[in-house]
Amino acid sequence: MKAVTTRSGLAYEEPLIHTNSPLEKVVERDIEETTDQEHSNCQGTTAHIQPPVVSISILEPVGGW
Repeated sequence: MKAVTTRSGLAYEEPLIHTNSPLEKVVERDIEETTDQEHSNCQGTTAHIQPPVVSISILEPVGGW
């Protein structure tokens, strides 16, 4: 299998198309270049910039069949 890492630091295991599960397997990786960079803001100070955290809601069917 081939792993693809995006700029946001997420790593996806291929195949990305037509898996048996409705949710694709996503693994977060610690990427040094993403978490260790310092960026200057408009005042000239530096701050550690972290990628945003995204929560995923899984809906389950309501009612018994």
